[in-house]
Amino acid sequence: TEEAKVIAKAFYGIRNFIDKYHYTAADLETYARCIFNRADATGETIEAVVSKKDQFLGYAEGNQLVKDYYDLAIRFVQEWHEEEVKPCDNSYQWAELTEHGIYLRNSYKADGYQRRWQA
Repeated sequence: TEEAKVIAKAFYGIRNFIDKYHYTAADLETYARCIFNRADATGETIEAVVSKKDQFLGYAEGNQLVKDYYDLAIRFVQEWHEEEVKPCDNSYQWAELTEHGIYLRNSYKADGYQRRWQA
């Protein structure tokens, strides 16, 4: 799907972090949830959300489609469309890429005590 392609290209944009920190499928699901939460909260499309300037690190429309990323993205997009209950509040719209995994924050300027969410 087109949505899955956009998500896969967003994953490609953070590939250096994925390799460096050995991010898991759950970390990538967390990253995708950031995009889904913004789309749900704003009513915008996935593409509109990730295409906004300086919002998603390394994302570009011309990013390569990699099969492993695309396969995960298809699963995450399908689950998002089929979910009846959200795994977290839509306010978790900012991704934090750390050496311990990807976490979502519900505030852009979250400090060390701010609540975080991870898949």
